[in-house]
Amino acid sequence: MSNIHKTVPMNNETINPSESNGLNMTSLIDITNSVMQDSQNMFKKAPEYVDLGLSVLWSTCNVGANNPWEYGELIAWGETEPKESYGLDNYKFYECFEECNDYDDELTEVSDDDYFENDNITLLKYCTCNTYADDGFIDNITKLQSSDDVATVSYGSGWRIPTIEEFKELINNCETEWVENYQGQGVKGFKFTGKNGNHIFLPAAGDDLDTLNGTEGYYWSSSLNPDKPLNAFHFYFDEISDDPEDFFEDSYHRFSGLSVRAVRVKSFESNGLNMTSLTDMTNTMIQQPQIQLKTVPEYIDLGLSVLWATRNIGAKNPWEYGDFFAWGETEPKDNYSWDNYELCKDGDDNKLTKYCYIFCSGYNEYTDTLTKLQSSDDAASVILGDGWRMPTIDEFKELVNNCKTGSVTNYRGTGVNGYKIIGKNGNHIFLPAAGRNNGTLEEVGSDGYYWLSSLDTDVPSYAHRIHLFAGIIKTGNDERYYGLSVRAVRNK
Repeated sequence: MSNIHKTVPMNNETINPSESNGLNMTSLIDITNSVMQDSQNMFKKAPEYVDLGLSVLWSTCNVGANNPWEYGELIAWGETEPKESYGLDNYKFYECFEECNDYDDELTEVSDDDYFENDNITLLKYCTCNTYADDGFIDNITKLQSSDDVATVSYGSGWRIPTIEEFKELINNCETEWVENYQGQGVKGFKFTGKNGNHIFLPAAGDDLDTLNGTEGYYWSSSLNPDKPLNAFHFYFDEISDDPEDFFEDSYHRFSGLSVRAVRVKSFESNGLNMTSLTDMTNTMIQQPQIQLKTVPEYIDLGLSVLWATRNIGAKNPWEYGDFFAWGETEPKDNYSWDNYELCKDGDDNKLTKYCYIFCSGYNEYTDTLTKLQSSDDAASVILGDGWRMPTIDEFKELVNNCKTGSVTNYRGTGVNGYKIIGKNGNHIFLPAAGRNNGTLEEVGSDGYYWLSSLDTDVPSYAHRIHLFAGIIKTGNDERYYGLSVRAVRNK
């Protein structure tokens, strides 16, 4: 009888629990009935497995491979699909924060290694310490959940990435042998033979740097390093590993692309029905916690003289761009130019009708002494109501001089880039890089422009604004007709 078996694990299904004990009984009945139906229609394609006489059954090939000697796909820890590049900026559960200097200074570069010595990364899931907590969010989850396990997602319930303890069991209870040419395929790697004579082969596929394939193997475990939650434990070997102590069980940056070899728990199987799989799915419906973003407050106290809104005007969430406004106008529009600017005549920037202190720039030599937006011309006051307004240039300087500021990629897993401002009390706001509109929408995703309420004191057709770009935050000015973002403040 062959020592290699095939299984057909059940499909993952998304269950929407009813309000009765969190269990949707109709869904449970449907899942149970589906087990009895045609296996070709209800089961995912699964790999073959080998029983090495251990506590779990080991797949014969890597995730993404069709044969034991193929490398398969490289996957970041907690992600379920391969990708072209692996880094801090595109990892699903990191929010990268690149610290800036003050608004008039240049950015100091921060290396990848430096990120792991400070709090420049916020963890969105699998977080065990305050250092990397998002506004104090700690979930203390130290093992991959099935929705984040590429083996489970690829092969179905019952399959999963091995724990670091299961890797240790593999090393300590099997004979190990470095193989130069596995089954004549020209592939190097390690062969693990159980006491029952069965074996698996782990090819030396290297990591996402693509420099070590053929000489080293890196395989993810499902275990987070709770002391260093930016890392997860992995299993490592090279050609000189010849006894259990030579195999390296340590943690690796979670964003890195490593190989995955799946395992499954031994269980009673009859007529294609895997009772462990059914039990796992039922327990998942009842117990699996759901990670949700916290309700966003209306405003944030950063320990400054004013309270800052949590989102741009026109946005429903902190990461949304919201609407653009011309300076002194209170409604967004499709096009931004002097031709349709409300506070001038004939589309002429030398015919201003308000906020003009130089007669040659005013319509019919009009002048006034206004250098700060009145509430009737302030989009924040008009849209959000009494007490809300655009910040002054002094309030912006207070913000950057008293808070930690830096660029963020993929804010809270939304894919939005921007800038995070963290007060000394730990609270923060996020300013998305929404770009600007000066007749053409430009610099979306790379630059952020935010109006201030202060008129430029040299040229009245310009007003002050914030500019966030390339890790730098500074003040400057733009022509008043430009469409820029608005972030409101209110007095305490």
